[in-house]
Amino acid sequence: MKVLNLLTSGGLGGIEILNYDLGKYSSEDNGFAFLFGTGLTYDRMKNNGFEVYDLSGYHPKISLKRYRKLAEIANRYDIITVHHGDPYLKAYYCAIVAKCHKKGVTFVHSCWDDSLFFPKSKVKHFFGKMIFQKALNIAEIIIFVSEAGKKSYEKAFKLKNKTQVIYNGIGTDKIEGGTNNVVKISNPLELVYVGRIEKIKGIDLLIDALNELKNEYDFHLTIVGEGSHKVFLENKVKELNLNDRIELMGGRTDVKPYLRQGSIFIYPSICQEVFGIAIVEAMSYGLICVANNVGGIPEVLHDGINGFVNKTNDISGLKIALRKAFEAFKTKEYEVLGNKAKQTAMRFSITNTCKNLDAVYEDLINHNGD
Repeated sequence: MKVLNLLTSGGLGGIEILNYDLGKYSSEDNGFAFLFGTGLTYDRMKNNGFEVYDLSGYHPKISLKRYRKLAEIANRYDIITVHHGDPYLKAYYCAIVAKCHKKGVTFVHSCWDDSLFFPKSKVKHFFGKMIFQKALNIAEIIIFVSEAGKKSYEKAFKLKNKTQVIYNGIGTDKIEGGTNNVVKISNPLELVYVGRIEKIKGIDLLIDALNELKNEYDFHLTIVGEGSHKVFLENKVKELNLNDRIELMGGRTDVKPYLRQGSIFIYPSICQEVFGIAIVEAMSYGLICVANNVGGIPEVLHDGINGFVNKTNDISGLKIALRKAFEAFKTKEYEVLGNKAKQTAMRFSITNTCKNLDAVYEDLINHNGD
């Protein structure tokens, strides 16, 4: 079965990493079309022989030439799967599916948030949601990566078609690589963040919290990722005189070395994170994870059981959660938490994701016999 996956870009976000793992582990014949940009994941796919299509050279974004080219590519596939976190582009993708008369799957990698998708314009809010509702109706099935994501869309839209939750998973190589990892008690304690460097990820909140804790604990934070907020954070670190405590590494395709040397993984996102695949990967290495209580993260991270949760999602709550994590390394608590974290990670393997997704595809192909 041939499946074409549509993505906005080929960077290092959760959507892109999941698609790389789908290409590596799925039994389906996957192709990947990058509509508006390439990047490290695109390069990695191309270098490893994946079937990739770069359509980023067409302008403007809603381009008739891009539409025609994508329709031509889509006709070679049995199923079109739209991976989206952007409602504006989602309507465009679904139009391609309808045009090609293919079985369409919408893979939703977000929690719905009016303030995020339509921050200021009431006009955009009205027409955007109306168009997006029509777009959602096109797909034969809508897949959500968490219960939180599903509930947020059910609240905002009338979902007339079939829905299903299929959790994101991490590669078996990552799970196996982390199984024997022993979290080290270093001095200073090694803290790690891996993800996009954007304002909504709350990294500035983390820096402020650590600045207030710098006289209580000895730590070193490594920030791995790229994004539009990077220069701002670099300046903030300098202004607070934390250069010896906080280091921004830029984007990396292989984050395993940073997880292996880490003790605490921090994910301070202030937006409604639909799942948090980066947290699961860190858990597979037995790291003590600290994250905000947003979106689908509570479906993975349980306070005091396999990590610590910032229950109030502000700097005060983050400091409380960080203190708990730091204090865990003064006792054997970190070993108990780390083992629980590894057990949690094993539930979210890419093998399970692929198996569940393959079942959806088989059902679509067999349904109505076409």
